[in-house]
Amino acid sequence: MPSALPSTRELISAVESAERSRADLQEASSSSGGKIREALAGNDALLFALDKLTLDDQLPKDLREKLFAIRGDLAGAGAILDSENKVRRALERAVPARDSRALLEAQTRSDS
Repeated sequence: MPSALPSTRELISAVESAERSRADLQEASSSSGGKIREALAGNDALLFALDKLTLDDQLPKDLREKLFAIRGDLAGAGAILDSENKVRRALERAVPARDSRALLEAQTRSDS
């Protein structure tokens, strides 16, 4: 027996939830990227002040940032771990929002 189609109210709620989840995830991701860039710049400045070579200086900036984040994660650097955890929590909260796609498809089918 087919399941009941969602009500318009349920559909609107699911879409609003998805929009909030998307905004939360974008904010967490943007904040994480900013913290990684700040930490990398600080590390580069420290190495320059100590007259040492910067690691991976010849690589593209975005790749350097990713490698720096990986090394920070492996080293247990608090700032890197905190920003990663914020992104992870935003993703975990967004999981129920995936149901909104199913609700939208159900609503589309009911309109046909």
